[in-house]
Amino acid sequence: MKKKVKCDYCGKDFFRAESELKRCKHHFCCPEHYWLWMRKKVKVKCHWCGKEIEVRPSRLKYYEHVFCSKKCNILWIASLRKNGKIPKGGFQGLIRERLKPASVKKLSLKDRAYIAGLMDGEGCITVAFDKDAVNIVPMVLIGLCDKNVLQWIRDKVGTGSIRKKKGKRIRKPVYIWEIYRLLDKKEFLNQIKTFLKIKRRPAELVLRLIEIKLNKKHGEGISQEEVEIYNEIKRFNYSRKPRKWGIIEEFLGTEGKMH
Repeated sequence: MKKKVKCDYCGKDFFRAESELKRCKHHFCCPEHYWLWMRKKVKVKCHWCGKEIEVRPSRLKYYEHVFCSKKCNILWIASLRKNGKIPKGGFQGLIRERLKPASVKKLSLKDRAYIAGLMDGEGCITVAFDKDAVNIVPMVLIGLCDKNVLQWIRDKVGTGSIRKKKGKRIRKPVYIWEIYRLLDKKEFLNQIKTFLKIKRRPAELVLRLIEIKLNKKHGEGISQEEVEIYNEIKRFNYSRKPRKWGIIEEFLGTEGKMH
C-alpha cells in the first residue's frame, strides 16, 4: 500500500510504499532533487574576518567555528596561542575543542537497563587496529536481526548509525548499530555501565582507552598502556576463531613506535 508524502526539496506530493517510509527519513520525487538537496548550503559568517560564506549543514553540526580560508583559521589559532588559550593536546586538542559535546541523550533508568541487557547479550565492546595498524580504535555496537529494535535504540540514544552486515555465510539479514564518535561512546558507556554484568570490565577498559586518546598529543604513537588495554580486552573476548596475535607481539617488541 502506498501513501502520499512531500518531497523534501520541492514540496511536491507523490506516493511511496510503506516499507520505504519506514526505511528512509527523507523522501524525494526524483533522483535529481535528492542530489540538489545533498548539495544545498547555508550562509554563515567567517569566525575570524566576518566574511559571508556558504557551507553545508553537516559542517555546522560538528564544528562551532567555520572559516572562509585556511589563512583565517591559522590567524585564529595564532591569536589563541598568543593569549595562552591553546588547550591541552596542542592542535589535536584544539580540533576536539571545536567539536560539539556528545550528542547522546539522557536515558531513563528503565531504558539504560534494557539497552545494557541487549549489550550484554547481543552487543560488542571491544578494540581493533585501524587499516594501517598505527592506531587502536574502541568499538561499541549491537547486532540484531530485527532492525526495528536497533532503530528504537538509535532514537533513544540519539546517535549512531545502522548498517547491514556483509558476509557469505550469513543466512539471514543481520543489522548492526554502532557509535563512531569518541565523546558519544564515552557518554553512552558511562550511562549504561552500572547495569552491565558480562561486559562491565570491557566497558571500563574502553572508557580508560578513550580518556587516553582524548588527552593524547598530536603525532604520538601507541603507548604501552594502550597495548595492555588491547591485550586484556582481547583475552576477555577470546573465542575459538583464529586471531592475529602476532601484530601485538610486534608492537611489544618495537620500542620505537611506543612512548
